[in-house]
Amino acid sequence: MVTATSQRCDSIEKISFDQYATAFLDILGFKEFMQKVERSGSEEFHAFCELQVVIGKQLEFISDDGQEQHLFPADVQLTLLHISDSFVLSAPMSPGGRPGYSGLVAVAIKAIQLAHQLLRMGFLLRGGIAVGPVYRTTNNIFGTGYQDAFETESKLARMPRVLLHKSAVAALEGGVHSGFPMRLLSIFMKEADDYILDTLNSHWSYIGDNRDCDVLGIFNAYKMKIEKALLELPAGEPREKWKWMADLFEAKCQSSNDLRSIVPIRTNKSGFIFGQNDNQNTIFKEAFVPFIRPSKRYVINGH
Repeated sequence: MVTATSQRCDSIEKISFDQYATAFLDILGFKEFMQKVERSGSEEFHAFCELQVVIGKQLEFISDDGQEQHLFPADVQLTLLHISDSFVLSAPMSPGGRPGYSGLVAVAIKAIQLAHQLLRMGFLLRGGIAVGPVYRTTNNIFGTGYQDAFETESKLARMPRVLLHKSAVAALEGGVHSGFPMRLLSIFMKEADDYILDTLNSHWSYIGDNRDCDVLGIFNAYKMKIEKALLELPAGEPREKWKWMADLFEAKCQSSNDLRSIVPIRTNKSGFIFGQNDNQNTIFKEAFVPFIRPSKRYVINGH
């Protein structure tokens, strides 16, 4: 592991700033939602109760034996801090107990899993991912790696996408994960010149913990959430974010053999470029393979 700074402080044995992948994630529209939640008995109050269950389940993501298809081995050292509508994911870029495994991949996978669960409840997720020096404690995180992730989410991402900071792009383009070039992994995609996460990745292990889940049914439910938001929201920034999600959803359905039977929301042209997600058949415990197979590029509408 590359160490940027390691020194003693009074009353603290050692503080070490090491290279981590860090994601700052934010649930969009949460302030307005909470104003309605605080009225006990409201529809939003019951949705908030369900949201706590969903988030709580997502916080249980570590497997001690490495057998689970959707969980992470403890030695990947992935951690998650959660306060209100924000999440901070972090993992060392080179976990000591997992040679060849990239912390950037671990953080990206967990962010996609969170995005799926939130969309199922009608929430959009926005985020930024950076790679840089970080020092973690049990309940806090410090360093420019975290600061760059926060600023990417708050100042640059704009739409409900998880955008890679230039430091994460450099790690992605030059990195290898379990023997594969990271830039070819299906969890990463591009919107025009920007690298973002494929938060609609349709492999079951991103969507949930059930290998036999109804992927088509789940995506049709996503479609209903998107259509409802576009129908009910007035012109303005919140509606623009759902329009962006509608474009991503449309492009995703066009790119996936499993989703092409879904009736389009609306015709659109997009600059989205996906990895090919079909036929990823190897088992998770051998190398977390749903997340590591190199993929062909799929271009939407000639872009």
